[in-house]
Amino acid sequence: MSKVNATLVRDWNRLRKPPEFPLGVHKPSAQFCKKIRGAIRYFGKLPNWRAAWALYDSEREAWEAGRNPRETVTAVAAPDGSQSLVRAGDRNITLYALVTLFIARENERRQRINPTTGKPEISDDSFLKCRRCVERAVRFFGDTRPALSILPDEWAKFRHALYVDFKLRPAAVQHNVIYVRCLSTWATETAKLTPEAFHFGDAFDYVPKSEMRVARRKKAREHGEKVFPVEQIPLILEEVKQHPQLHACMLLALNGAMNATDCSELTTEMIDWKELAIDFDRGKTGIPRFFFLWPETAEALRIAMLVRPTPADEQHAKRVFLTSRGVPWVRRRLTNGADGLPAREGHTDSLSQEMIKVLKALDEKHPEGVGGMKFKRGDVSFSAGRHTAQSILASFCDRDTRMWISGHSHRGMDDHYLHVTTETKDSIWRAVMATRQAMLEGKSVNPGTVTVRTWRPRLLDGPPPEVVEAEEVGA
Repeated sequence: MSKVNATLVRDWNRLRKPPEFPLGVHKPSAQFCKKIRGAIRYFGKLPNWRAAWALYDSEREAWEAGRNPRETVTAVAAPDGSQSLVRAGDRNITLYALVTLFIARENERRQRINPTTGKPEISDDSFLKCRRCVERAVRFFGDTRPALSILPDEWAKFRHALYVDFKLRPAAVQHNVIYVRCLSTWATETAKLTPEAFHFGDAFDYVPKSEMRVARRKKAREHGEKVFPVEQIPLILEEVKQHPQLHACMLLALNGAMNATDCSELTTEMIDWKELAIDFDRGKTGIPRFFFLWPETAEALRIAMLVRPTPADEQHAKRVFLTSRGVPWVRRRLTNGADGLPAREGHTDSLSQEMIKVLKALDEKHPEGVGGMKFKRGDVSFSAGRHTAQSILASFCDRDTRMWISGHSHRGMDDHYLHVTTETKDSIWRAVMATRQAMLEGKSVNPGTVTVRTWRPRLLDGPPPEVVEAEEVGA
């Protein structure tokens, strides 16, 4: 018995108590208790005897009847529309019931706004991915199968079925393993619904990185690397020049490794017209992103903004790029399932669709291909611009500079201690201008020989007047 508990028990023994007080004291833990139906039940810590007495009176009837009044009971809608009760600690709780409760909890997180970021705790995309993954387990094992009755060999068969029956690639299988394991952790440690974790064994394990590399290399051997050969870049840019917005987006992809979503979500506030740079924190990760614009990119941005269609919705008024209908190029639309929660997502990437048309048109003009390969091959589309920029940047700068340009996380504590200083901007400038000469002029240069921002690009007519005054652009 600890000294604190010994003091509490001593003080309790000296206290004058009502003669009808029904509870005794468990001295080692200094708790009020009573033996009911052969088991000791506890009713709170000393010296709060009035609260313990009230708790005992409220629970006595249930304990004497053999029921646990502290047991969590939750109603879950069964597939046939009936209601089933889920009791905490029940070894026979079904996988379907756990998945239903887990999805409801994740939906609460999706709707709950983080006060720091001002965004939901999890995105719609993460919620839908989680829902699809755990529901695959229910489809495989059935609606009535108790979760703790599933043996390790059966989990191994489910993992194999993800490849064979569900036709998933290694990366998607990895997501399924992660989310099902999260379900087990939540049910056991957070919600306390199951007395122990699922029996996964060793076979239901994460996908090795080597397997993912093999899958990527297999795809690359079949369709070629997911990059644009340097010889193709001038032809692609010339082809999209008649589409001002697509032209500006393609230059941003090559200039700063921006993908379709990055371009679609680009706002006027993210463009620093004084330094002619892109400067913002990525919406998905909050990681800072900074890179200077090529003169061609800055001019294409100015033209694209001047011809931008009128926004169809006021919330898109600050978007730099909009389709002819005044909506963002990349759009998502959620569809609810029978339970009223988001079940499917309609994803429209008009930017990649337009890029595919351009690549197919170039293939018709150049049947033999350029640079040793076709323009449209495999899944090569707009995202190949980001892959191309990252690959070429790796030849011209260190990893940290590349992380600033692409908006990726730095190693370890570097995330906390690294900042965009004047020297950092000089490194970014050298890297960006070296890649420009490699992609647009076909020259391989040493970034160390690139002049450090003694010459800066200047827009011919200044930036759009509604964004910033023309005189703010430096000489």
